[in-house]
Amino acid sequence: MNSSDAPHRRQFVRAALATAASYGRILGANDRVRIGAIGTGGRGQYLLSQLKLAEQNDIVACCDVYEPRRLEAKSKYATGDALLYLDYREILDRKDIDAVVIGTPDHWHVPITIASVRAGKDVYCEKPVTHSIEEAAFLGRRIIVLSQRPGHVQAIVENPGMGSPAYRQTAEFHETCGHLRGILSAEGALHPSAAEAV
Repeated sequence: MNSSDAPHRRQFVRAALATAASYGRILGANDRVRIGAIGTGGRGQYLLSQLKLAEQNDIVACCDVYEPRRLEAKSKYATGDALLYLDYREILDRKDIDAVVIGTPDHWHVPITIASVRAGKDVYCEKPVTHSIEEAAFLGRRIIVLSQRPGHVQAIVENPGMGSPAYRQTAEFHETCGHLRGILSAEGALHPSAAEAV
């Protein structure tokens, strides 16, 4: 695939959010998806702007430790009666919320994603979801266990670059050569020309 054929990051985000939000199982009363926003800074608000493009979505709760961001997110994207929270767990306790979008600082992604899945919410989490292979394995195991319950949830995390030719070529190289050992350093980029250079 030519880098000009690769989906633009915003198109990917829209598609992933639309997939998470329109997933038939999570439609609430009146075919509406009631969403709680956890982390309403710049990236969180961008995600909310994309969610608002789908008419069936209602942003009914906003959580952030910084009050001006909570208020801004509510005024721009949420329903008039949306509630504001300092503690994300209050959103997770609400039975009327179908899904959450997580746009918090990176170190909160794993604990909030696990807590959200445990609470029965569908999840869209901004990247990076984890910082290590061990953390990713732990999160994966937790999601697998929790998703095997009746009425299981969907967790979607953003990483649009993983479909790039560079990643596919790296995976093919790994499959051909077997287990890689003794790697001293590695570099990567998501710039279109970088994918062509591999």
